[in-house]
Amino acid sequence: MSARRRTVLVFAAAAAAACEGQPAASGIGEPIQVVGGQFIAGNLPGAPPPPMPDGGDDAGTPSSPGPSITAMNFSSIDVLPAQAGKSVSGRTSGAAAVGVRFADMGTGYWIVPVAEPEPQFPGENNFRFSANFDADDPPGFHSLRFVGIDGSGKAGVQAETFLCVAGRIPDNFHSCVPATPPPSAVISLRWDTNFDLDLHVFSPTGVDINPKSHPFADALEAGAVPDPKAPHIDRDSLGSCVPDGLRQEDLVFQDPPPAGAYDIYADPFAACGQASVRFQLTIYKVAGTCPGCALEPAVTQRGELLASQVTGGSSIGLFVTEIRF
Repeated sequence: MSARRRTVLVFAAAAAAACEGQPAASGIGEPIQVVGGQFIAGNLPGAPPPPMPDGGDDAGTPSSPGPSITAMNFSSIDVLPAQAGKSVSGRTSGAAAVGVRFADMGTGYWIVPVAEPEPQFPGENNFRFSANFDADDPPGFHSLRFVGIDGSGKAGVQAETFLCVAGRIPDNFHSCVPATPPPSAVISLRWDTNFDLDLHVFSPTGVDINPKSHPFADALEAGAVPDPKAPHIDRDSLGSCVPDGLRQEDLVFQDPPPAGAYDIYADPFAACGQASVRFQLTIYKVAGTCPGCALEPAVTQRGELLASQVTGGSSIGLFVTEIRF
C-alpha cells in the first residue's frame, strides 16, 4: 500500500471514529492551525491526561494500554501573536495518527499522521508538524493536548504541555511571568485590511519615529547593536504589501517616555489593492503595582483612510492625536 493511500485511510478511520458524527471543518480562525492537518469539530478524543508529576512541567507518560504520546518537543514554549511555522514534534507508541488541540480554547482538533519509526526508541514513531497561531489568541499559559489514535480510530490517553501565548500588545510575556514587568507605555496602531499603513510618532525632540526609516527613537551608528530597552517600533507590518497576519505596529517604551508632547500620525504608505482602510490608535500605560500591574488603554482614536490618499512615503499622512507623557 502506498504511503499516500495509507495516510488517507488513517485520516478517514480516525475522523470517523473520533469525531462522533461531527462534520469536518476548515479550521480557519482556530487558535492553532496545523499545516497539512485535518480539522475535526468537537472535543479531543481519548481519556483526559493524568495529573502533572510533582515539580514537572508536562503530564506524565500514560501507563494504560493503547496508543500513547511518549514525547512532545518544541523549540520554545513561547508563542508570538500570529506566529506562523512553529515546529512541533514528538513520539508516539501504537498510533497511526496524532490529534492536537488547545484544551481551553477553539472548537475542534487537528489530526496528522505519524512519521517514520524512531530507531532509538523501538516500537515508537515520530510525529511532526508546523503550526500557525491566531493573532488574537488570549495571552497567558494555555494547555495544549495531544492524543495518539490507532488505525481503527481508537484514541488513547491524552498528554498535556503548556505554551505561553504572548499578548497582542507587547507586554514582555508579563501575562505568563508576572514577575517580569510590562513596558511602561505602548503606542499601538491597528487596522482592518491588508493595507500598508505606517505609524509615525514625533518625539518631543522632533524625531520622526517610524517603521521604514527610523524605527528607534535614538539614531544608531552603522553596525551598532540597538539597546533592547530603547524606544522602538516593533515591526513594519504589511511592508511591501506582504501580509503578516497582524496589521499592527507598536511603539514600545520599556522605560517611562521622556516628558513632553508626542504627535502621532497614520501614514497610508501603499494601498496594496485595497480601496480603504479603517484604523484604531490606542495608547497603553502601565497601571497598578507589579507583579499585579498591567497595560491598560488610556487613549483611543479611530479613523479611515482611502487609497486616493496614499503617500508612498512623500508625507507623514494623517494627524491622529497628541499625547503628553
